[in-house]
Amino acid sequence: MNSVEGPRCPAVFTPEFFRELVAHLGGDSRPIRSDWSWDIFARRYPDLRQGMEDYFAEASTGDPASAAYQMVTYFHSPRKWAEGMIERAQIGDPAGAAYLMVCYYDLPAPWAEGIIERAQTGDPASAAYAMMIHHGSSHEWVEDVIERAQTGDPALAAANMVMLHDSPPEWGERVIEKARTGDPAFAANRMVDHFLAPVLWAEGIIERAETGDPAFAAYQMVRYHGSSREWAEGVIERAKTGDPSFWAYLIVRYCGSSREWAEGVIERAQTGDPAGAAANLVHVCGSSREWAERIVERAEGRKREIAGRCMVQYCGSSREWYNSICDEEGKWWIR
Repeated sequence: MNSVEGPRCPAVFTPEFFRELVAHLGGDSRPIRSDWSWDIFARRYPDLRQGMEDYFAEASTGDPASAAYQMVTYFHSPRKWAEGMIERAQIGDPAGAAYLMVCYYDLPAPWAEGIIERAQTGDPASAAYAMMIHHGSSHEWVEDVIERAQTGDPALAAANMVMLHDSPPEWGERVIEKARTGDPAFAANRMVDHFLAPVLWAEGIIERAETGDPAFAAYQMVRYHGSSREWAEGVIERAKTGDPSFWAYLIVRYCGSSREWAEGVIERAQTGDPAGAAANLVHVCGSSREWAERIVERAEGRKREIAGRCMVQYCGSSREWYNSICDEEGKWWIR
């Protein structure tokens, strides 16, 4: 390794991370393009395998367990090395990595079940559900993992067990009610979709949800299950997670909420993609172009570029305005 400071191990392995890692390991990062994935990276830098194994073995952030699986797949790292990485992982998603190792490298199912049972991070409930579907883990074992999961999305896993595998609806409702992670609002909506839970129960779950995308679930309940539009508007206004702006736009388009109300939601949104929702309101619902341009200008990165392109293509914004809000990499599209 050279003197370049190593990057923090991420949960999602992007080309930018690969550039930093190659520089850290003393390689030439200039050939790396923005569309590179693990397989291309491995073909270009096979000689960095040992350095990468050492780097991931020391990582204290991100998802080194998933990286270990990818290293076996693309760099042909020893399977035993990856097993040890996954067994020791205290961060990331070791449960998901263990499941993939069983799928593609013929590790025994009990090995993965032990990893999944002990996982305190990642999504052990979803991994347990996948183990039952694809590798014959027992129904009772999966229910037990889902009940105990404090991370990931146990609510959706429970809903799937009820909808598709005959777990009792009352059991699924209890898991969803106590879930403080994942997307319990969506899980509650799915239970109603399949006529397995009452609408009023689902509305209560959606109102209280602090994770996931409760605004989406509220929109679905109005459009398909007869919940009141006023109730859904309240959920969307209060949502601090998910993408309330987009669902505000759709509830205007399909459920009769006012455009002015949606504009207020979009202006106040601190999460999701308000720029994209603003562009949609102009294109479909008649909001003013000048208003949407101000929303787009406040956005960052790719969301700003994509919404800006939509404004030019469909809403009459000028190319000069688009180029003024984008960095140099984004200006290739419009000159």
